[in-house]
Amino acid sequence: MYYFRISSPEGWGLTRHYSPERGYDQTYLVKDETLLSIPHGYHTYVSAPGYTGYYLWSWPATGGGRGTLRPRPGLGAENGRDDLGKDMNPKPSGPSCR
Repeated sequence: MYYFRISSPEGWGLTRHYSPERGYDQTYLVKDETLLSIPHGYHTYVSAPGYTGYYLWSWPATGGGRGTLRPRPGLGAENGRDDLGKDMNPKPSGPSCR
């Protein structure tokens, strides 16, 4: 789901939703508080000149239940790790590193 906001009520934008693999290419007019389902494919967005726009996206939780987003302890850039917990500064290893 994509929820669009535009800086003023008369503002607008365009979003293109396409998938060469699935054979579709659609363009939508977006106004403030538009909600659009984009379950797959590619998408681009642009706001009209003179307006600022943004979108908030989310996807359903797996397992059919309701999901709650919670930060996991020990993760994050402040701990030298990315959002998946991988080390952002790995130590060199292998035969070329002595």
